[in-house]
Amino acid sequence: MDALTNHELQLGILELDHAIYLHDQWFRNLLKVLIAHVPAERADLCVDAHLHCSFGKWLAGDAARLLDDRDEYVALQKAHEVVHSEARKLLQLSADGLVIPPAEWGFFERCRETMRLSVLNARDRFAEVASNRDPLTEIQTRRGVAD
Repeated sequence: MDALTNHELQLGILELDHAIYLHDQWFRNLLKVLIAHVPAERADLCVDAHLHCSFGKWLAGDAARLLDDRDEYVALQKAHEVVHSEARKLLQLSADGLVIPPAEWGFFERCRETMRLSVLNARDRFAEVASNRDPLTEIQTRRGVAD
């Protein structure tokens, strides 16, 4: 991340904010399907649904150049995949006319929160690096060197 310019760091923060927004939109649509029983998106029923949502497309493309911590990137990919896998189970239960057990919903919510925290942690790292640099020269400030 230290190799990124201040502009790239700010762009990364904006992209992560937008990624969170996109996945929140997906979640609202999922709730609409589960509560109002509108038909589910075909992509949400696929085994590789995590690759079809806007967040997944961003993660597979632009995120790779921004998230230089390989472990963090892989963990975020896995968390995102699990969220969609669990959502697919909920959608199938609903489509079969079955009630979603509270334990299933709770597990889905924990998975979703884990993913959301992973994105927010990445965003915080970008913001921290950016705040510890001089905006003009991009050299680390005294505070940045002390950390």
